Amino acid sequence: MGCGEAFDFFNTQNPFMTGLVGKPRSASHISNSINTGFIGCTPLIGDDVTFFYFNFCFFKAMADQQHSRQTIEARAQALCEPLIAAEGLELLDLEYVREQGGWVLRLFIDQPGGAVGVEECARASQAVDRALDVEDLIPTGYALEVSSPGLDRPLKKPLHFQQVKGKKVKLKTFAPLFEPPRKNFLGLLTEVSAEGVVVEVEGAGPFRLAFKDIAKANLVFEE
Repeated sequence: MGCGEAFDFFNTQNPFMTGLVGKPRSASHISNSINTGFIGCTPLIGDDVTFFYFNFCFFKAMADQQHSRQTIEARAQALCEPLIAAEGLELLDLEYVREQGGWVLRLFIDQPGGAVGVEECARASQAVDRALDVEDLIPTGYALEVSSPGLDRPLKKPLHFQQVKGKKVKLKTFAPLFEPPRKNFLGLLTEVSAEGVVVEVEGAGPFRLAFKDIAKANLVFEE
């Protein structure tokens, strides 16, 4: 069984895999992808080797989907941000995720100097809906959702960090940093500069983090 055949068999027999992969791929597509990567798709004999090929195809498909998702998010951000700004609103963040009901493009918006309600969400949705259809950024069916940032608002830009200086934040880095290595930082945001921030973590001291190393950051709501 070749790698493409193994992928098709596994994808057909295993609904969990079908759900994760999303848009179906053909055996020839997978074979071509593997042939241009680390290993060729030659016929194999033996359960152990076949199992290895199943896993290789599975993770290759997962990596392709992750790359596609990130590309869609980046293109949607570039398209939607100026349209929402024209409505007097700010696009704080967006995500393209697969949930139980299907794919969702979720936008988080804010209104400088005011609260975000149903009216603001409707305006933002109307502003981007047609443009998304015209540009056809997303190859599958999806639902568009627009929401307020919530109590744990995302922090994406240096200005966002500056606005919450002195408050508690939660940060996650792309890779482990410092010694002992850690990726998660929960503490008081004490400094903000053009290059990064300083977070005072209780019991561990201050950590200086560059913006380029921060994968995700949120404000922590405190009653």
